Amino acid sequence: MSDRKTHGLMYRLTSRQAAFVRGVAQGRSATEAARLAGYSASYANRQAAQLLDNPRVQSALAKLTAAIAAPEIALAAHRQTWWTTIMRDNGQEMKDRLRASELLGRAQGDFVERHEHTGKDGEPLPPAQVIVYEMPDNGRGVPVLMPPRTTSNGTSRHR
Repeated sequence: MSDRKTHGLMYRLTSRQAAFVRGVAQGRSATEAARLAGYSASYANRQAAQLLDNPRVQSALAKLTAAIAAPEIALAAHRQTWWTTIMRDNGQEMKDRLRASELLGRAQGDFVERHEHTGKDGEPLPPAQVIVYEMPDNGRGVPVLMPPRTTSNGTSRHR
């Protein structure tokens, strides 16, 4: 980032505040940035906390961080342009060109995946099976459901 742009973002800060913002934006810790900005080592930790609470410093830090990160973020249009370039480049291997074509198509919604949920032979799904159990009330007087008993001949009966 040019000095002119950096200066424009921080014209309302003191020189030490501006140096602090640049240090934090470069990835240094707040305490280290405060120390490098000219604050004493014994006071840098407390000053860093105060600077991070300052609205002007917060604003300048947000703007500078966004300005630094903006060129690194690939937008959808950039990706699509790049995929199109690869797809049309006869010097690329066919597998790479096909993959670029596929990614471009997916990004533009050309491929729609449908998932149909049906039963056997296209019939509607059967309703969910609900199992009801009958349980003893253990002397509480509250009716509770219990599973049916199965007799020795395989028939079921309720308790």
